[in-house]
Amino acid sequence: MLSKQDREKSFQHWLETLPKSIADGTRSLFPGIADCYRIKGKPGHFFMYKLSLYSDDIVRCVVVHGKDSYAPGIARLVLMTDLDKCDCGTFEPPKHMLLVAFTTPNVLQGCSIVSELVQ
Repeated sequence: MLSKQDREKSFQHWLETLPKSIADGTRSLFPGIADCYRIKGKPGHFFMYKLSLYSDDIVRCVVVHGKDSYAPGIARLVLMTDLDKCDCGTFEPPKHMLLVAFTTPNVLQGCSIVSELVQ
């Protein structure tokens, strides 16, 4: 897994590729990378795996459910506005076999934050 510092550099670099108004809005929600996130109204810790800007100019994230989540190892697409920064440091990655079994390759392609979540 990349260090938090490396993920932060990747995040800032990605923001520089966005139109200024979208980058500014994204920075206002998340000025930096966290070790874990929460989805509003959902239990468990999530790891931000990928950020994407869609044609409707909305930033969406692929997050991976952590070991303590209700669906460990499953990746899901959420609006960035549905995430709360947690950064408590207790995120535990799911087992690799779950990540592979329950995600589709096209969702995880072109990852902008992390190149590999688990080994």
